[in-house]
Amino acid sequence: MTTKKIITMLMGCMAAITFVACNSDDEPARLTPAEIAQRYDVIKGVHDGMMVYALSGEGTSNYKTDTLDVKIDMYSDSAFVIKNIPPKAFTVNLPDGDLKTAMVNAQPVDLKCVYGFMPSTQIQFLLNPTTMEYHLTYGDKPHKVRVAFYINNYSSYGLWDSRKNLMYMQMVVAGVFEDDNNTNKLSKNQVGLMFYTKKK
Repeated sequence: MTTKKIITMLMGCMAAITFVACNSDDEPARLTPAEIAQRYDVIKGVHDGMMVYALSGEGTSNYKTDTLDVKIDMYSDSAFVIKNIPPKAFTVNLPDGDLKTAMVNAQPVDLKCVYGFMPSTQIQFLLNPTTMEYHLTYGDKPHKVRVAFYINNYSSYGLWDSRKNLMYMQMVVAGVFEDDNNTNKLSKNQVGLMFYTKKK
């Protein structure tokens, strides 16, 4: 499947979840423990698929993307981990320099997320990615690079498509930070990473 087709499918699914989330007049305020367990039973376990991320031209007509194989382990009803995300996925809006070069060439690390099911007839959830840390060496010095995401935000969510046995997720990068400096290194906020996975 081409990246263009994947993005088109993802956007359609994300539009659907946004519509459902905004039309909750007839839905309960919160799920019962039994309803949470029922939803988790459907999506629990390991999912294989791909992550779509921006390569260049974000927000322009020259927007280009790439994909990476990913594995997602939904190991509890409130947390999951995405295995081996390379830091190059967060570099599209970083200025050229030592930091960007080091991130492009660095080894991947896991991303842990916490999540909560939404009260809906579909299986939907809001997700909160934790801050990622990469330990890199550039400029002849060791550095700790942190990648932070927006949390408690409707831009970060997931949707299970029971007809296709597929899960779609999106999360939005808020900033890249170097060592203990809280100055955001991104030239502008980065559009979300998209995930398209199938349960094993």
